[in-house]
Amino acid sequence: MNEKQTKTLLYIGGALVAYKVLQPLLRGLGILETEPIKPLTPADNEVIKKAGGTSLLTAQEAKSIADGQLAALDGWGTDETALFSPLMALTGPDLAQVFVRFGAKWYDKYFGTSSWAWVPGAQQLNLFGWYSQELSGRDLQRMKSIWQKSKLKF
Repeated sequence: MNEKQTKTLLYIGGALVAYKVLQPLLRGLGILETEPIKPLTPADNEVIKKAGGTSLLTAQEAKSIADGQLAALDGWGTDETALFSPLMALTGPDLAQVFVRFGAKWYDKYFGTSSWAWVPGAQQLNLFGWYSQELSGRDLQRMKSIWQKSKLKF
């Protein structure tokens, strides 16, 4: 590989890293679009029903909380306040809808960040998988306690 090719690869790599680091900030500022809200599937509705009935959250509210969970978990360090506060007053069905709206996101087990599928070590995890990777000790126990209301298997 010659010097020009090396520089090109370094620029591309640097741009990808910068984008990945700035992605949560850009989403928070509304500059970067978040995923569209998909309609619930019959299986999703069954998960919510098993949690105790009907969620009082709108699709947008549940998606916003799910996106906030990802933002609090993503990147270096975890924002515990942003992680726990939005969940405290939710009912079991509300929590189940947040879980369903989170879906499965790519996780880089080496850097503890959201990832792309092609990154070595990347795996798709649901919300509980992200919690299990990012939280430990009292924080993980506290999160499990909150989610007991949803009757979902953590």
